[in-house]
Amino acid sequence: MTAVNWVCITGREETPRFDAVRRLAQIASLSAMLAVAPAFAGGELRERVGHAYHPGSGTLVYTEHHQEWWMEGRILRDTVTYRDPQDNVIAEKHVDFRGNERAPEFLLRNVLTGHAEGARLAPAGLEVSFRERHGMPPKQELLTVPDGAIVDAGFDRFIESNWEALVRGDTLVRPFLVPSRLQFMDFRIRRVEVQGGREGVVFRLSIDSLLLGLVAPDITVVYDTSTRTLVEYVGVSNMRDTEGNNQDVKIRFGDRRNLTAALEGSAGAGVSSRSDTGNPSRP
Repeated sequence: MTAVNWVCITGREETPRFDAVRRLAQIASLSAMLAVAPAFAGGELRERVGHAYHPGSGTLVYTEHHQEWWMEGRILRDTVTYRDPQDNVIAEKHVDFRGNERAPEFLLRNVLTGHAEGARLAPAGLEVSFRERHGMPPKQELLTVPDGAIVDAGFDRFIESNWEALVRGDTLVRPFLVPSRLQFMDFRIRRVEVQGGREGVVFRLSIDSLLLGLVAPDITVVYDTSTRTLVEYVGVSNMRDTEGNNQDVKIRFGDRRNLTAALEGSAGAGVSSRSDTGNPSRP
């Protein structure tokens, strides 16, 4: 079981079965702990920024700032801070890949809407929690983790480990966690050919159900061919509006920046790990 700290989605102490959900607040200090740990015990702290735009107007909706802890080429943790166009923090997400790279533990909390969702590995399965918005009670369920399951940012690890098969055109079907439904649902992942000379390899994620496919929109992701890293995401966002609805966005991701040397050189002087990367090209 992964030793991850959790925060309470409801704002109060949960039942013993979900007592882990109340402990994630401490993980918010991850970046600070890494900043004072020399060389992070051999690891690296990397930063990446994504800019989310409205797909129609091209208006900036929010930015997401990733601080990732890597060791020996493997990502261990990711702390994501979401900010509005005025640079105000609107949400945070904490992901721990140590227990299962494709089905990591995670918790997302939106301070504006009250939306929260998370998953925690447990001996009996996966503890999943979801709350739509402020004032609404959380929903919770203990799920059996199916073979090949994908949870949240574990999708990136899935793409990496199945790169050759996907690039040559294989269609893979995997169970993907849908927190709002408190269940895993099968999705098809396949490479698609896109007109217009778009750079990179384009994959499409679609629900593997004829009926639900009529109402569930596809998600399109673009990966850099040489580095096999995500450079663009188009589809439903995990950031919800004030009505509790997921927003449609186009997210452009910049390159990763290694912060380890800068933090080591700061010698505890309080050097900030945030950077003003500027906006990448609009959609």
